[in-house]
Amino acid sequence: MAQLGPLAPDRHAAAPGGADAARPVQASQPVQASQIELDQVLPSPEAIQREISHVLSKQLSPALSEWGQRYSRVGKRNTYLWKWCRQGVEVTALGCVAPELYDEVCDTKVLGVMLDVLIDDIADQKGDGRLLE
Repeated sequence: MAQLGPLAPDRHAAAPGGADAARPVQASQPVQASQIELDQVLPSPEAIQREISHVLSKQLSPALSEWGQRYSRVGKRNTYLWKWCRQGVEVTALGCVAPELYDEVCDTKVLGVMLDVLIDDIADQKGDGRLLE
């Protein structure tokens, strides 16, 4: 099973937390969104940098790497995007996915993202939004 980044919740944990977790807003009365300071809800710059470093060091499976290389021949996307997509898929994976299928499920989801991005890129190049309908 792939390792999640420092900002990713443990998909088997009961509750998020820890030193790198976003700092919760505590108020005795309702808080308006405009009253919330960004540093109360966003991860620290250090935690963000650790997440970026984690994604940059991520190794894609041979199948995803091959599809990413094929995509780069027709589109202006590189491996960095697919690593972020894989990370996002891992972070949002349901806990009910069987461990022996986890990597294949995540790769399949990333391939679906690649297809969506390809269709969007084609629509952008052709200037034809109807392709997205």
